[in-house]
Amino acid sequence: MTSVSLLGQRADLGGDFSTIANSARVYQHLLGGSAAYAADRTAADAVYETAEWLRTAALINRDFGVLSVKWSLAHGVRQFLDLGCGYPGAVNVHEVTDTDRTGCPVVYVDNDPEVYAHARCELDEGPATTVVHADFLAMDQLLACEAVRTAFVPGAPVAVLLHDVLPWCADGPALDQAMAMLRAWMPVGSTLSITHLTDHWHHATMPDVTAAFAGHGLHVHPRSSDEISDLFGDLVQQDPGLTATGRWHEHGRYVHHPPEHSAAFAGIAVIQTIVPHHGVRDRTVLGQPQPLHCERHTTPQNDMDRRTEPVHVAPKGPFMAASWTSKTPARLMDIVDDTGELLPDGRVVAPHRPAPASLTGAAA
Repeated sequence: MTSVSLLGQRADLGGDFSTIANSARVYQHLLGGSAAYAADRTAADAVYETAEWLRTAALINRDFGVLSVKWSLAHGVRQFLDLGCGYPGAVNVHEVTDTDRTGCPVVYVDNDPEVYAHARCELDEGPATTVVHADFLAMDQLLACEAVRTAFVPGAPVAVLLHDVLPWCADGPALDQAMAMLRAWMPVGSTLSITHLTDHWHHATMPDVTAAFAGHGLHVHPRSSDEISDLFGDLVQQDPGLTATGRWHEHGRYVHHPPEHSAAFAGIAVIQTIVPHHGVRDRTVLGQPQPLHCERHTTPQNDMDRRTEPVHVAPKGPFMAASWTSKTPARLMDIVDDTGELLPDGRVVAPHRPAPASLTGAAA
């Protein structure tokens, strides 16, 4: 295991750490964990009295975390960045990814010094695991960190997990900049998984929930579906799109629960690529299956796409379009990997070739 703190003195717990409620420990208490202190249990109980659905929402969020990792694995991603990882649980990311003993690189990040300490003691000590104590909003420092840079194979897709993290970040330039920097850093083929508290099903009780948290020094920010969608930027959300956390995956154990039990939206989005006619590769995103020739029009609100000429669509990796054949120009085939395909109805066929030696060798 590699571990590093980017927060200096903030890595010290401080003498009052057990007397002040902490969002990570409150979450652990709701899940039945043992990391909580009296202040955390009091805060959790106060919120639970306001909204009994909160514990079920925490369980659903945890279940989705495991399913999202399996989803990315099934779509060919073999590197994972768990932002706001929280306390080690019964099933952690590296345990889900290590089912085939390939040793997928996993980087855990959290700004809580106690979470950092627990992660260093309890998580896998293998060379593929990295633990970083860092501030999510200082994204430039995190991504420039040597421990993060050396953990991943450059250019290979990374699955980024942001589960119940963003509700604890206030609106503002700091959050917008962090998310924009993160999305720009993610290589083509990467996935972004987000779960986020919402008042969509709880208009009446959510103000009381946020007030109960605030009464214990914890500030949570539920967001609407549109606001949560904006956090994905121009990444392409995968079916079924942004939906109740418990209902996102058809095989989830909470799929038959009413959406209000989730109290949160979940989504997984993918970065893909477009290659203009002039042959210069442009990193952008691909929506629903499109013909090879399409036209995109520039609007004043869309600074990310300034092209008005037709473009060639070149999906990446397991999102390889079925219409790409041996007749595809060689200069375009050189930049794609036909280890899978995207069927016309949107279903994905998983990769059926061994992973590149450069990736498996680095992860071993």
